[in-house]
Amino acid sequence: RKALAERVLFQEAPPGRVIMDYGETGDQVFLLYKGKVQIDVPSDRVRQRLVGGLRGAATGRPGGAGKPGEVELATLKCVEAGKVVGDRAFLSSDNRRNARVTTLEETWLLSITREDYQYCLTCSGDNIVQDRMMFLSSLDRASLAGIDQGDLQALATHLEEESYIGEKVILKQGDAVDKLVF
Repeated sequence: RKALAERVLFQEAPPGRVIMDYGETGDQVFLLYKGKVQIDVPSDRVRQRLVGGLRGAATGRPGGAGKPGEVELATLKCVEAGKVVGDRAFLSSDNRRNARVTTLEETWLLSITREDYQYCLTCSGDNIVQDRMMFLSSLDRASLAGIDQGDLQALATHLEEESYIGEKVILKQGDAVDKLVF
């Protein structure tokens, strides 16, 4: 904890600021301390994940409007305080951002650089992530079909263990899905 606290930077961002853009090299990971952000990804990914099509579209970089290499982005979701964004670029082989993240309101961010993130992982969490990846890899492949190694590692870093004693409703048919339960 001390190693992490010594390396975290505080940033403030007004509404409408792009804090990371699709295709950029990922050099920081962000924890949303206060505020709300919109996550835009390539529209073909949104079509695959959302029933009913796109929720909005934006022009993506790199390449600029009408130029080769341009990627059409669409809103995947909005996230609020307590969530982490930008960690997948740290785990991917090319270190590229796979989303654009834009603030929707005044937002406070805690950020850490790639170098400091890696240092903190090796101090305490490396074995935990590896254990979680082994667990995910042991599951029925139908549950995680099509997930590449980088995404599997990203998922492993976000797993939370919860246990329940007695009767408690943890999933209810018809409710929005916000977690996977194994």
